[in-house]
Amino acid sequence: MSLLAVIADDLTGAGDTGIQFANTGFKTRVFLQWTDVEPTNDVEVIVLNTDSRAVNETEAYTRVQKASRRLKELGVTGIYKKIDSTLRGNIGQEIDALLNEFDFDLALISPSFPANGRTVVGGYLLVNGELVSRTALAHDPVFPVRESYIPALLSNQSRYQVGHLPLSLVSQGSEAIASFLREAREKKIKIVVADAISDQDLTSLVVGASLSGVNLFYVGSAGLALPVARSWATSYRQRSKQLMLLVCGSVNPRSREQIDVVAQKAGWKIITINPISYLRDESSWQDSLKRELDSILNSFNLEGLILTTPGTPDEVAKVKEAAIQLGLSLPDLPGKVVLALAQATLLTLELVPVKGFILTGGDTATAVMKAFGSKSLDLFAEVSPGVPIGRFVGGKYNHYPVVTKAGGFGGKEVLWEAVGKLRNL
Repeated sequence: MSLLAVIADDLTGAGDTGIQFANTGFKTRVFLQWTDVEPTNDVEVIVLNTDSRAVNETEAYTRVQKASRRLKELGVTGIYKKIDSTLRGNIGQEIDALLNEFDFDLALISPSFPANGRTVVGGYLLVNGELVSRTALAHDPVFPVRESYIPALLSNQSRYQVGHLPLSLVSQGSEAIASFLREAREKKIKIVVADAISDQDLTSLVVGASLSGVNLFYVGSAGLALPVARSWATSYRQRSKQLMLLVCGSVNPRSREQIDVVAQKAGWKIITINPISYLRDESSWQDSLKRELDSILNSFNLEGLILTTPGTPDEVAKVKEAAIQLGLSLPDLPGKVVLALAQATLLTLELVPVKGFILTGGDTATAVMKAFGSKSLDLFAEVSPGVPIGRFVGGKYNHYPVVTKAGGFGGKEVLWEAVGKLRNL
């Protein structure tokens, strides 16, 4: 299933940008119309043409909106919005459509394409060193470009606040860029126009965006597309590697000791979900968890992940106190917590493929199986006495291997032993 997409406003733009992704090893397909896009397992980057450059702004918004909804149905999470390198088209309206349909924090835009004489300095687009509004493009018969200052152009086309990332910061490198993007997110700036006068500047923008942890999409010409494609290739290949997922909802100290052994010996990262945040605002909780998962998956070469809930006595007490403040019944709380853990499991599986599962705690195993739509297990071996290995029967993860373990069962290294069993299946 494709997780990445390029949205272009004309067919030639779809081609010149799509080839940047193909050149980095992605299986890339260009669709003449967004309505032609169908689910497929042999395409990694979907490139679609909304043919919206020369239509009116309302129609352009609608086309990108509909295309976005189709891509969401297909599970696409990474977006590159291809625009004309000379700013022709309904750029602001199409950015708005993407911001409204996806859960992005902001859009990072730079039409710079140094190899073709396009650069951005002080927020102004220059073509071969001249303001774009002073070139022949100002007299384009279909879409004349009369504004060179990109923040002003976008402010006239978009309903969102526009910020500017100056060359003085871009030249400082990726850390400075990352810091600026985090500040922009905090200030609710939804569109950031970035200066860039060289390919190195464009690469720094992408590296900085990756470091920032900001959930953004890119807007640019073929110039920005190449460093984005390289960045996506690194991340996507890591995510294409099948991981193992350990899900622990047990607060038994033995279970906590066992998952610590796996983390130490296998180098797996532990993600402790916040069940109270889930109960307060599921949408915000999902956004926060996605950002954390993205950061971990982009930064580490992992064999597996551990999802768990607060487990120390102090942590459990804080969860109970918060639940009471929310008016929740304490007898109902454990069920709510494992439900949050099951939802976190599903969210993780949207971002990364897996080869097998380890489920610790009876309520946890039940909640995850229900979330998967699996109603039974075929058992075929044991890790140790009372710790079986089986395969899900039915549901989304039919026939996937799974180890189930009661919270207090097994020795200190039983989950580490379970990892070894799954490795060899």
